Amino acid sequence: MSIVEATKYDDAFWERLGARPRRPPLIEFTEEVDLFVARRVKTARVHAGLRQKDLAAAIGLTVTQISRLERGHRSLTVPELLRIAVQTRRPVSYFIEPPDPQEVVRTGWEKHPARSLWDQLRDLD
Repeated sequence: MSIVEATKYDDAFWERLGARPRRPPLIEFTEEVDLFVARRVKTARVHAGLRQKDLAAAIGLTVTQISRLERGHRSLTVPELLRIAVQTRRPVSYFIEPPDPQEVVRTGWEKHPARSLWDQLRDLD
């Protein structure tokens, strides 16, 4: 069964079967990236002294969209990222590059199988 076919079934089907298909590593990786960017957006907003309401109004989104974005439930578009960078006075690289090793708080990400994908993308420069 392909992943596309697997997504057609509901949770009850998978409970009866006793297993869920494993998500592709690239999907897991992009979700991790979304969470990383989400944390950076929230940190930058707070450090800039902006409320979600202020940031939303400044970049043309709703407060709900900002909230979903900061929780990692919504991906950023490039234009949104640029507007957030301007409003928070941060370079775009702040939102997408991993922090310096001195700033890193150990979360388990360093052991994640998608970590090697992150390193490969960083080495493309």
